[in-house]
Order: sequence, then C-alpha cells, then structure tokens
Amino acid sequence: MKTVMWIGLFVLFLLLFGMFSFKMQKPEVPSYLNTTGGDFQLKTAQGTIKLSDFHGKVVLLYFGYSHCPDICPATLNVMATGIRLLDKQSQNKVQGLFVSLDPARDSPVKLKAYTAFFSPKIMGATGAREKLDVIAQQWRFSYHTPEYPKTAFYIVQHPNFLYVVNKEGHLVALLDEKSTPEDVAKVVKTWL
Repeated sequence: MKTVMWIGLFVLFLLLFGMFSFKMQKPEVPSYLNTTGGDFQLKTAQGTIKLSDFHGKVVLLYFGYSHCPDICPATLNVMATGIRLLDKQSQNKVQGLFVSLDPARDSPVKLKAYTAFFSPKIMGATGAREKLDVIAQQWRFSYHTPEYPKTAFYIVQHPNFLYVVNKEGHLVALLDEKSTPEDVAKVVKTWL
C-alpha cells in the first residue's frame, strides 16, 4: 500500500512539474525576427534613453509621428488599452515607446505631451535623421519624410507594425494594424 501511495505522489509531482514547465515555455520566435532590431539611443523630454535602459521590461515599440492623421493615434490607443488590460503588477513590467520619424515637427517635449494623452506608460522619443536612418536599417523598415515639404502638413510614410521586444531586448513578435488591445495584452503576458 505504501508503494502505491509513493507512486501516486510521484505521478502527481510529475504532472504538476509538467504543467508548470509548460506554462514557463515561451513560444518560438520566427527566425526572420532574430536578425531584426538592436539597441539605439534617442532623446526624450526626460533626457537621453537607450532601448537597453528597459531591459527587464517588455517593450512595445512603435515608429510613427505625432501629426499622423490615423494609424499612429489608433495604434497608440490599442497599445495603451492593451497595457491597461494587464494587472497592475504586469503593467509595471511593460514600457511603451513611440519613436517619431519626424524630428522636424516632433520635439521631445511635444512627444511627451502627445504620448501622455494615451498613457503615462508610453514614452515619446526621437533623434537626428541620421540616427533614425540607422534605426530603420536595424529594425528593417523603410520610411520617407519629404526633404523639402511645400507645407507644414506633410505625410510621413512609416511602418504599421507594433514591435514587441522581450525583457532581454530581443524582438519576439510583430503586431499589425488589425491587432486589438486584447491581442496586445495576450502577447505581453506571454513574454512577462
């Protein structure tokens, strides 16, 4: 009888251990993302930041500009709402980062006010055109800002993806413009 009890406890232990380790496994990152990304340094209203300053947090990274009439505010709203869907402890392990590709119109101070409208968990940053070009190359996207705009109301072509960066600073997922706040919260939970 003792042997059966010990075997039962051992099987129960294996089942519990298996469930725990299954929960701890992260999804496989698509190979094409493994060569995308990298650290960068930009200016915010609070000073200079690096992406690596956020190691230990999941970063939701979006490239756009504050004068964008549609996709940028919609994506920032989805990002902010997705973060709010998380419990408080998880929210403290997430950082939203909006990188403006339009430094001529988006100063760090302006970006602080713009991102604060959506969430205090989203920080706005930008830099010189040369730095942004290097970042675009690292993160494998293209963008276009008119060199000599005819008016102050020009359009900047930019990527539509929300980049999900894990706690170690590696790109692990891309969310497109069809993603919902629930999609954002689900992906973030996976990588916390």
